[in-house]
Order: sequence, then structure tokens, then C-alpha cells
Amino acid sequence: MGYTSDLTTGKVIEANELASPGEEAEKAIDDNLTTYWQSKRSMSNNWIRVDFGAGNTETITKLRVHPVTTFLGTFTFQGSNDGAAYTDLTSGTASTDAWHDFEFTNTTAYRYYRIIRPASGWVAIKEIEMMATEAESGGQVPSRIILTIGLGL
Repeated sequence: MGYTSDLTTGKVIEANELASPGEEAEKAIDDNLTTYWQSKRSMSNNWIRVDFGAGNTETITKLRVHPVTTFLGTFTFQGSNDGAAYTDLTSGTASTDAWHDFEFTNTTAYRYYRIIRPASGWVAIKEIEMMATEAESGGQVPSRIILTIGLGL
């Protein structure tokens, strides 16, 4: 089973706090490991979320996150369709300046996905990637096959 490419490209991203100039939420999905988003202050429940847009949903089953050194720690990854009520999909710890991959089961398509850190502390993330599971067949299966047999008389 494989995964799609990163689905966050070109999407809207926002955070619960406005960061300093040069550390905006958009930096977390700009495909550049030299830029990053950072929360403005150290507090509980700092979050950053991707919005796939009105009328658009994705069934995310893999999260890749690259924090700035220890500035993520333990987090929860959640999905929502209204941006208010969230469902926990997975949780993990990312405390090194490297890519961390989290694969999980999810059968619900959501408009919003967010990373939330429940503990107090600064949050700084270089990159976030989200993927969906690809179809195992690798292509479309025909809905019907018509077989014609000719009889030579």
C-alpha cells in the first residue's frame, strides 16, 4: 500500500496565534526546511491547521512533520468538518530536528486537519505534509466486461 504525494500544497494554513514576521503559518507548508512557523508565545493548546477548502475533503492516513529541534514534543493530530469539533486521529512525539512519520487508520474525509500541542510551550514547525492512502489496484477496474464469442459454421 502506498501514499499520495503531499496534499497540503496550495492549501490554506492558519494557526491559533500570529507569529512574528517571517514565521507565519504558511512557512510550515512551503516545502522549504530553512523556514518555519512558530507560535507567538508559550501556552497550552497551540495549534496549526490546514484547510482543504469549502466543499473539499481528504481522508488523510499519513502525517509527516519536521519540527524545529524540540519545539513540538507530544502532540495530537485531529480532523474536523466544521473547524470547531475535532476528532483525534493519532498522537505522537516529534522532538528532534528531523522528519517524523505517523501512519494511522482513518476512514473519514475531513476539511480541516490540525496539529495541537496540549502542553504549555513554544511550537515551531519547519514542514508539515499530509498524505492519503492510494488505491491498491493502481488503477480503475472496469465495471463490466463484454465477451463476444464467434461461432464458425
